[in-house]
Amino acid sequence: MDKELHNIDVFDINKEFVSGRPPVIQTDKNGFFLCRKGCVTLSLDDNIFEVGAGDLYIYPPFSQTYIRSVSDDMQGVIGVADFDFVISSIALMSDSKQHLYLRTRPCVTLLNEQRRRIEELITITKSRLTEPNRLFRSQILSALAQTICFEILEAYFSGNSIQPSVQTRKDMIFHRFLQDVFTNFKQYRDVRFYAEQQCLTPRYFATVIRETSGQTPSEWINISTIAEIKRLLADPDLSIKEIAEQLHFTDQSLFGRYFKNLEGISPLKYREQQKLQE
Repeated sequence: MDKELHNIDVFDINKEFVSGRPPVIQTDKNGFFLCRKGCVTLSLDDNIFEVGAGDLYIYPPFSQTYIRSVSDDMQGVIGVADFDFVISSIALMSDSKQHLYLRTRPCVTLLNEQRRRIEELITITKSRLTEPNRLFRSQILSALAQTICFEILEAYFSGNSIQPSVQTRKDMIFHRFLQDVFTNFKQYRDVRFYAEQQCLTPRYFATVIRETSGQTPSEWINISTIAEIKRLLADPDLSIKEIAEQLHFTDQSLFGRYFKNLEGISPLKYREQQKLQE
C-alpha cells in the first residue's frame, strides 16, 4: 500500500489466520478488530478483554496487544491505518481525556445499527482497495477510512456514555505532540525539539503534556521508542547494531543502556525471551 493511502487496509481473519502469526500485535499504526463470530481473549497492559461477536476492539499504536486464546469458530475483520492519519480524526472529535480513556479501555459492544453502518463502510472500502486504477482512488479511500474512524469513535463514546467536549488549547498541544512524536521519534527524543515544533518553552510544554495526559513528554517518547524497538527485535534478520542505527542511536552500547534502563533487560536478552515464548 503506497504512502498516499496512509497504509489503509481492511481484511478478514479467522483462527487459522491468527494461528499462523506471533501471539503479540506490535504496530506503529492504529487499528481495530471487529469480531463477527466466536471470541478472542486479548490482553493489553495486563488487562484482559473478552472480545465476542459484535464487540469492537481498538488497538492503539506503540503498544503490545497479546492474543491469549481464539475460539475455533472465530471470524472477524481488521482495519489499519497510519497513526498520524487516525490521530488527526480523533483530534477533531475528542479531547485529551477521551483519547486517553480510549487507549486504556479499548473494547466496546456495538449496537446492531452501529455494527451495520460500520460493516457497510468496510464492504465499500474493501472493494475500493481492489480497484487500483479508479479515478480519485486515494482520495476516496482516505475519505472512507476517516468515515469508518468517525463511526467507530461515535459508537465507542456513546457505548461508554462519554459526551464530546470542547477541545482546549492544551488538548490541541497534546494531540499535535502525539503527531510530532509519531513522525520524529526515531530520530529525535529530546523534549526541547518537540516544544520548539510548537514554539513553546520546554518547561511550559512539559507542564501542558503532563497536565493533559498524566505523563511527561519523555514518557510518551519512550513509549513510542520502546514499542518500535520491540517490533524490530521481533525481526530475526535485523542485528542489534542495525536496530540501533535505524533509531539513530550514536552507538550500540548507548542503545543497549537506553533499552535496559526502561525494560530492565538488554535488547539481546529480550529477543531471546521472546523466542522462547513463541
